[in-house]
Amino acid sequence: MSQQISGIALQFGSPPAVRPVTHVQQAAEIATQARTLIVIGPTKRQRNVRTRLAQKGEILKEACLQLLNEQVGKSSKRSFVIQRFHDSSAFLGEYGSYAEQATARNPVKPKLMLIEPMLIETGDARTMFVSDQKVSFEKQLREALDLLEQLAGPDMSAQRPPPGSDDDRQLQLARERRDQLLADEKWFNAPEVHVQQGHDPNAQGVNNTASRLRRDKLLLGAWNGREYLHPQFQFDRHTGRLMPEVEPLLEVLPKDRSGWRQVFWLFQKHARLQNRRPADIFQDQPTAVIEAARSDFVIDDERW
Repeated sequence: MSQQISGIALQFGSPPAVRPVTHVQQAAEIATQARTLIVIGPTKRQRNVRTRLAQKGEILKEACLQLLNEQVGKSSKRSFVIQRFHDSSAFLGEYGSYAEQATARNPVKPKLMLIEPMLIETGDARTMFVSDQKVSFEKQLREALDLLEQLAGPDMSAQRPPPGSDDDRQLQLARERRDQLLADEKWFNAPEVHVQQGHDPNAQGVNNTASRLRRDKLLLGAWNGREYLHPQFQFDRHTGRLMPEVEPLLEVLPKDRSGWRQVFWLFQKHARLQNRRPADIFQDQPTAVIEAARSDFVIDDERW
C-alpha cells in the first residue's frame, strides 16, 4: 500500500512525541508501538505544510482534552468522533480506505483515530491491555497537552492587521503598551508559578503546573514571544497561592489565547472602580473587579 495522505501523530509516553504522517507505512510503524492519537485529512494545496500541521495540532489538542475529560469522568461537549483501534490490521484497513477516498478527491472530513496496542500474554492466547498504560493514561494525556501547548504557542496572526491598514498605528501602540507592562509590572514565569503553588522547585515538569492551570482557565498568562508570563496580582499576598476568584474573572473576560486583551483591561483604570486599575485592587476586592468586568463584557436581559 502506498497511499499518500496528510496527517500528524501524537505518541503518548514519557516523553510524548509528535510526528507528521504522510503514508501508510508510517502508520503501520505507529500502530505497533505505544498508544497513539492520529488526525488525518485531505491535503489542501493552497496551504503550506506548517499551516496544515498547526491546524492538525489544534485538533490533537482538543481531542486530548476530550479524552482527558472522559478519563476523569467529567462531562463535556464531545467535539470529535474518535475511532478506537486495539488491532493494528483493523486500523491499517481503515487508514488505507480513508486514504483512497481522500486521493479520489471525494468530500471526506478529517478523521481522528486512537490506536491502543494490545499485548499477547506469554503462554496464553488471550489479549489484554498493557496495565501500566491504562493506569497512566490520564498522566500521559496531561503531558501530551503540555507538549502541544509548548509547540503551538498562541496564534498571533489573527491580531495582525494587513500591511498599510489604518490599524497599523493601533497595533504599534499595543506593542508599546505590552512592552511597558512587561517592564513595569510583576510577573511569575512557569517555574515560579510551580513554586507558588507549593511544589518542589527541583521536581521534574516545573512548567506543567502553569500550563495545566491556564488550560483549566484558572490562571491568566500572557505570551511574550518566548513563554507565558503570569501577572502576580492573581496570587494571594499572604499564602502565595493562586486565588480562587481568578476563575470567575476569566470566565467573564474576553477570550484571547495570547492573554494580552485580558491584561490590557486589567491594567487600565476603570470608572466603576473609582478610577483604579482592576489588577491593583483584585487581591482585596475581587468581587468588585469581577462585577466591573461583567459591566464591560456581559450583556444581560435587563441591560439589553
